[in-house]
Amino acid sequence: MSPLSRRELIAAVAAAPVVAASAGIAPNPQRASDPVVAKVRNWITAKESQDALVRQWQGLENRLCEKIRPLGIGLTQASRSTLPEARRMRTIMRQIRLADRKLDRAAGRLVLQRAKSPEGALAKIEMGLCIQEPLDCEEHAWALLQSGYEELSTFLRNQNALHSG
Repeated sequence: MSPLSRRELIAAVAAAPVVAASAGIAPNPQRASDPVVAKVRNWITAKESQDALVRQWQGLENRLCEKIRPLGIGLTQASRSTLPEARRMRTIMRQIRLADRKLDRAAGRLVLQRAKSPEGALAKIEMGLCIQEPLDCEEHAWALLQSGYEELSTFLRNQNALHSG
C-alpha cells in the first residue's frame, strides 16, 4: 500500500461511515463487543479529565500573573514560590504529567491491538484524531490513524467480497 497523505487520510476517515453504509455494514451488537471500542472510550474519558486539569492549571497561572504583576516578580520566580496558586500549579502539573504517561502508554498498547470490527477501527481513528487535534503531530496519533484506516479498508474489502461473491 502506498503511503497516505494526511489529506487523503482525513478524507477517508470522513467518508468511512458513508462507505460502510453503502457496503451494507450496519452497527452490529456482536461487533460492539470489540474491546478496542471500550478501551478507546476509556482513553478519551481520561484525556478529557487531563484536559480539564490543563485548563485548571492555566486559570491558576493567570491568577498568579495578576497577583505578581504589582509585586514586580517574574513568573518563573513566582511559580517556584510558596504562593497558594504556585503550590496548586505544581500539584496539578504532577497530575498532568502522570496522566500524560498513562495516556501515552495506553495509546501505545492500542496501536498494537488489532480491531475486531469496523467500529473498533473507527474508534482507533477517532482516538488518533483526538490526539492529533488541532495541529499536533504525535507518533501514536499517526500510527492509530494509519492502522485504523488500513484495518477499516480490510474489513470493507472483505465485506464487499462477501456481498459480491
